[in-house]
Amino acid sequence: MNPVTTLIFIVVFSLPISAFGQASETADAPVDDSLNVWIGFHFGAGAVGESSGFGGVIDVSIPISQNAAVMGGFVDISGEEGGHSTTSGRVTGMELLIAVFETTGWFLIQGGAGLALVYADHHSKSINIGPGPAFYETNEEGFRFGIPISLRIAFGIIPNIGVVLGLSGILSDDRSSMAMLHLGFMFGS
Repeated sequence: MNPVTTLIFIVVFSLPISAFGQASETADAPVDDSLNVWIGFHFGAGAVGESSGFGGVIDVSIPISQNAAVMGGFVDISGEEGGHSTTSGRVTGMELLIAVFETTGWFLIQGGAGLALVYADHHSKSINIGPGPAFYETNEEGFRFGIPISLRIAFGIIPNIGVVLGLSGILSDDRSSMAMLHLGFMFGS
């Protein structure tokens, strides 16, 4: 991932949290019925295709009820492994999830699943140290559909700003799947 992309993803995953501000007044304050939009920025490490990787996520959560939200996001992760066989991969995609969440005071736990469209680029080249061709190279790229899955825990630090620890993945074919453990921030409207 180039420096510009890394800076764009200098944080991590967001969650829908209604009434973070109201919960700050009292630790046990109930979540009210207000519906707030949240945006999150995350970065983390994980696996992409057959390689370890590093990437980030930007997403927006729009609550549709007291304990459910629609979440749309942009994901980018890339990685490379070396040796006699060098494999690199990158998955970039858009995802749409339905998420359910539960809030308790300053904490939020959220999980969701949905549909993703990703662009996967997988490159592999091998140096044969035995008999036969000395060099072998393949490159596969294209669009794939996948199933995004997310699990997140958020902790409010001040009203309308929270720190998020999350685990996200996209299930697709072997070389287009990704998983990422990420950390970041969320900001509420």
